[in-house]
Amino acid sequence: MDGFGLSSISGTRSIIRELCQEIGLNVVLFTADGTTFFGLLQRIEDGRFARLTPAGGQRHVIVIPPNGVVYLEDFTLIDLCTLVAKSVNANTFPFEDLEIAGGGSI
Repeated sequence: MDGFGLSSISGTRSIIRELCQEIGLNVVLFTADGTTFFGLLQRIEDGRFARLTPAGGQRHVIVIPPNGVVYLEDFTLIDLCTLVAKSVNANTFPFEDLEIAGGGSI
């Protein structure tokens, strides 16, 4: 883990092992295509998908694709094979001045 609380993840088995111990924590997950997700890690489904629900104090899961426009979702599933990094136990909202798809900002 580096000074920012990020850890590089290699191998599906280590991803599943680590994430299973972090169920119930707020996480920021980063995928290989450049998408960032912020939410509460609710569970691991079928040993392959991470299910995120809104983090504490939030009404939606925050999804930020590479274009930077934010999408708000009730929940999201993330293929564990696409994860490249994570930050766990993010107790405060980690983003500022985000533009929401369809108008508005966070």
